[in-house]
Formats: sequence, structure tokens, C-alpha cells
Amino acid sequence: MLFKNTQNINKIYIKLICLIILIVSTLTIVLTNTSYAKAVKETINDYNLEFNTENLDFLDDYLDNNNVFLTYSLKENNVILMQNENMRINPASITKIVPCILAIKNLDLNESVQILESDTVLPKDYIKVPLIPGEYMTVNELLHFALIPSCNDASKALARLLNDNNSTYEEKVKKLFEELNMQDTNFTNSYGFADPNHYTTANDLAKLTRYVLNDDIFLSIISKKHVNVPPYASRPANILNTTNKYLLDGPFKNADIFGVKTGYNNLSKYCFISAKSVIVRNSPDKIICIVANLNNEDDRYYLSNKLYLYTEHLLENKINTSLKWNSFIPKKPNIEHYAAYLIVILLAVFIFKPRNNN
Repeated sequence: MLFKNTQNINKIYIKLICLIILIVSTLTIVLTNTSYAKAVKETINDYNLEFNTENLDFLDDYLDNNNVFLTYSLKENNVILMQNENMRINPASITKIVPCILAIKNLDLNESVQILESDTVLPKDYIKVPLIPGEYMTVNELLHFALIPSCNDASKALARLLNDNNSTYEEKVKKLFEELNMQDTNFTNSYGFADPNHYTTANDLAKLTRYVLNDDIFLSIISKKHVNVPPYASRPANILNTTNKYLLDGPFKNADIFGVKTGYNNLSKYCFISAKSVIVRNSPDKIICIVANLNNEDDRYYLSNKLYLYTEHLLENKINTSLKWNSFIPKKPNIEHYAAYLIVILLAVFIFKPRNNN
């Protein structure tokens, strides 16, 4: 009898200990979720306060069904903000990133190549160096003309040079897209002609941008303010400036923001990929910002500035999750959360299971 009573007392102690663990585990989960919710709420409040002083009404103009934007943290390897990120858009001159990165990877940059007549055939009003048939340029010069002042003839010349005995330019493009898992992108030209069948998405452009930002040569070129055009035949010497106003003297100049590529045509309207070096929680990071379908040239910079500011704020507050604009999507529970949930369930079953009187 004494032994049986001792057994019962031990079971009571075990259940009390388990009950304490159950309470602690439950409180941990609740407090963790509460802290997360509180952080989100505080961030929204801080954001509203901060952006009201920056003219929040201006930012609201972009929150419609047509504008496209996305921010991405390289360190977190995650999209932070997004709107219409899977909408098909015409990338316009952003297209030039592709022949340029392929040229860097596949061609001798110091090789001198002859310009052909076909390189110079372009629609009216498309930006040109202009290249002159018969002249010689290095691959490196063509890269600078395509990426800095966005010269279409230089981009066409690079695409032509990428045709070799092993594969065509188009085949190289297709292979690159497959490697980067750009599943909703189709390019029909090498410079950004307004073709309805020439399209991509902000999600796919983020993958491409992440790839090119790992190339030092590409980074070096897109960080330059201008490029010199040598005289040839009837073409005088000239200096062509970058199309990126973040690099030039003026209201948008920002030393922390570099590249990547601007674009415009009647299908894409104004679009832009930029990247910013930031320090988040005492650690360096790079944020990619993509905007598209904007009606005015300067809106590319106004909107990007707002997105950078808010993205940094989210990262600084450790809210590292993909966010739809004005709505928060909680991050999937990690293994610790699942373990805590499992412990709570098992303990609850053990403590409150019906007693066997037999």
C-alpha cells in the first residue's frame, strides 16, 4: 500500500513538473508571437510617422494595380517589399544587362572588333554612340557605351559578337535564364525594343541583378559617371553621361546608391534597377530596388528613395520577411517553433489523458 501511494505521489510530482514545462512553453510561444506582432505594429507606426514628414500622399500615388516595385536584401537573401512582382513588364534598356554580362563572361574585353552596318540599324530616336560601320572598338569600350549612357548600337554589337561556333547569342541567353531560374522571362532582342513578346518580371530581374552584382567588372562599369567617345570620321570626340541620376550632381545624387540600369519605352514606361550599400544592425548589406511602369522619369528616384528608407527600417527592426505593401505576411515558423508546439501537445496529452482505474 505504501509503495502504491509512493508511486501515486511520484506521478503527481512528474505531472506537476510537466505542467510547469507546459505553462512555460505556452508562454514562450505566446510572448514570442506577441513580440513579433508588437514589432510589426511599432514599425508601421514609425513608418507612418516618418513618411508623413516625407509626404506620404506622394508615395500612395504608386499603390495601384499598374506600378511594379520590389526590394531585395542580399544578406537576407529575401524579398522585403513587393507589388505586382510577377506582372509581366517590358524591361526596355534594362535588357542591356544581359548581353553585357554575357560579354564579360565569354569575350576578351581587350579584343578590338570591327563595327558592322547591322549594329547601327535602330529605330528612330533610340540612343546611339553613334558607332560608325568600319571603325574598331574594344569589347570593353562597347560595354561602357551600353551600360553607362545606354547606347543601343553598342548593345547590338555585343550580342552579335556573342555568336560563335559553340552557340548563338540567343542560346546563351536561354541558358543564362535557365541557370538563374528566370522562368517568366522572354527576350526577343538585345537592347530593349518595345516588343510585346519581350518581357520579364520584377522577381526575375531580382535574380538577374543578384547575379551581376557578384561580378567586379560589371560593378566597376555601372559605378562610372560618364564615358569618353573617341573621334572617328565625321563623329567628333564627345563625353556621354550616365542615365543614372543617383551618380550625377543634382537633387538625387547619393553616394551609397550605384547602378544598375535605367530603361524607358512606350510599353515599359519608366523603369529602373538600382542597388544601395547599407549598414544594417552593424553589418554590411546591399539592397536591390526595382521599379517599373512609372509615368515620369524622376518618379523612378522618388519612389526608390521611399522604398530604400522603408526597407532599411524593416531590416533594422529584424522584420526579415516578404511584405506585400500595407499588409504583412508572417514568416513561416522555424524549427524551434515547431518543437515548442510539439512539446506543448505531448505534455498536454500526458497530463490530461483519462486515468485508467484498472
